[in-house]
Amino acid sequence: MNRLVKGDTLIVTRMDRLGRDTEQLLELIEELEGRGIHLVKLNLGMGIRTPSRKFILTVMSAFRELDHTMIKEKQQVGIAIAKRKGTYKGKNRSSL
Repeated sequence: MNRLVKGDTLIVTRMDRLGRDTEQLLELIEELEGRGIHLVKLNLGMGIRTPSRKFILTVMSAFRELDHTMIKEKQQVGIAIAKRKGTYKGKNRSSL
């Protein structure tokens, strides 16, 4: 990221590779735009220089974040159920 200069294009396959949440992603995009660096997302085949494209990116990022949160919640519910049943074994420490 530090090597990118004005006029460069950063191509990403997935936006979640750039930030952990929507806020962090949008901050990075603002920084790149401020530095004159173009960002292209491959699976959409588009840049984000227009307001409508930035809006689409924001919504997609928010949905990804929601999906990730829901998966974690389901995992925690599953662990709690397994613990109540006495079948929860935790992480396999031998593979760590």
